[in-house]
Order: sequence, then structure tokens, then C-alpha cells
Amino acid sequence: MRVELLNDGGYDGLKHLQFPLEVEVCKECMRGVDVHITEILRIGGRYFEVDAESTYYFLDYEYRVVGE
Repeated sequence: MRVELLNDGGYDGLKHLQFPLEVEVCKECMRGVDVHITEILRIGGRYFEVDAESTYYFLDYEYRVVGE
């Protein structure tokens, strides 16, 4: 599923970006979605000491669905 992130979700490494930004979701959760670190880096996000398997969680009001 593809979504547009509407804000930084509270992550410091995303505060410098201009939203909305489109990303691919790796997992849907009950009240949000997980976005893999590779997608975060693709859109220009920064990270420090993050595991390569990390995901960023966004709540349902922090994104909108744009495609399946």
C-alpha cells in the first residue's frame, strides 16, 4: 500500500522534510502503518544508530492512503 505522510510523526530525522511525501508501507497495523527504514532514507530522512530492519510507525491521522 502507498500512503502520503502528512507530517514527521514526531521523528527528529524527518523534521527537515517538506510534507506530504509518498512512501510504500511495509505493514498495516490496527491504528497505523509501519514504513521501513529504506523508504525513510529514500525520501531523505536521517537516522542515527538505527537497525537496518527498523520501521517507523505512523498513526492513522499522520497519513492518507493513495494507492494499493
